[in-house]
Amino acid sequence: MIISLHGIDSCGKGTQAEALRAHFAPLYHEVEVLHFPVYDSPTGRVIKHFLSCGNYVAEESVSDTTLDAYVRVDQQAQAIVLQSLMVTNRLEQLKKLTRYAQVAKTWTQEINELLILDRYNACAMAYGQADGLDPTWLKSIHMALPEPAHCFLLDIPVEESFQRRPKRTDAYESNRERLKKVQANYLTLAEGQSWHVLDGTRASEEITREIVEVIEPKRGHGTRR
Repeated sequence: MIISLHGIDSCGKGTQAEALRAHFAPLYHEVEVLHFPVYDSPTGRVIKHFLSCGNYVAEESVSDTTLDAYVRVDQQAQAIVLQSLMVTNRLEQLKKLTRYAQVAKTWTQEINELLILDRYNACAMAYGQADGLDPTWLKSIHMALPEPAHCFLLDIPVEESFQRRPKRTDAYESNRERLKKVQANYLTLAEGQSWHVLDGTRASEEITREIVEVIEPKRGHGTRR
């Protein structure tokens, strides 16, 4: 089974992913956490450079002359390239994602495995639309990826996000106005869908309990390893 955790920067996705791993590890045959983007992959290294520097050229790999001649593509083109890299980064994990999605279809006490995703395809919808990209296109490029069984949105105000982590190097996460758009996009996406919208300002333990209550009925009386 796959579950995904979403929300703006510093909403607690990583904290919840690890708390859920600790809770379910003794109960499921296999529990794994996957953080997107996966930075140690070929696309992940390019994504990390862009988010840190705002372009796709590694300065240490080219001459000053080349850099002087380099012309940055316009903002929409950059957004398209970034989201294309992001979906490719997810597709690099397709074998693993498909395996966990298949387990959900044959879930039993003997076969129960959980993959916890820190960000997934909904992230592309929220951030891509904040950059002015067509939601139909964003959805279409993710068609090959399996859907999660549960999607959790940890909702916090943008100002709290900055209070939790004032210093930022990520070009996307350091822009308050963009994050406000992303937050609004997440809430719009959650409307009319079977997402679980959680108040991310509460104590971490309370949020974990609420997520566990959603997942537990699926587990039933699963066998310990």
